[in-house]
Amino acid sequence: MLLSEEPLRLDYLLLRRLTPDGEPVDNSAQTLRHLWPLLPRVSVVEYKSPGYPYRSGQLDRLWGYVHIYFANQRALPRHRADGTPLTPAEGGPDVREREDLCAVLIVHARNPSLDADVKAMGLTWEDLGGGYRKVHGGLFALYVVEIDFVGPAEGDDLLLSFGRGPGRSLEARRFWGSC
Repeated sequence: MLLSEEPLRLDYLLLRRLTPDGEPVDNSAQTLRHLWPLLPRVSVVEYKSPGYPYRSGQLDRLWGYVHIYFANQRALPRHRADGTPLTPAEGGPDVREREDLCAVLIVHARNPSLDADVKAMGLTWEDLGGGYRKVHGGLFALYVVEIDFVGPAEGDDLLLSFGRGPGRSLEARRFWGSC
């Protein structure tokens, strides 16, 4: 029996390189600048464009991707035959605890379907400012990025052009001209 008409496919899986102390290797992000410091070791990212906006039930699918990734990571071997832990470079899991993984939903703006799904799941919103929100109540952290608000707040015209913004800067015009 098929569980879905569509195959599982997530938009992005972000893996953060960390120093031996657990700090990010580079925090000099040029876009979504306030998001990067919030992210743990691994993030499952779903982007909903204005042409294919968030629709009811898609939050369940995003949570499903996160839970499947976590389950798969937990199934990986954690130790060598002598009992010493495997490092991620040796094939050990990147995700060891729930705090090592989060979900990110990027939308042009919140819509009634997203609000209804969050409410139906008993989750709550926290406004982090500048178009960033955290959703509380799930087993993993969930960040929602509203690019129609983040773009202007961060002065990122190229990012805004992925939402409903016009993308007037030379950088945005060059990007879209090269596609």
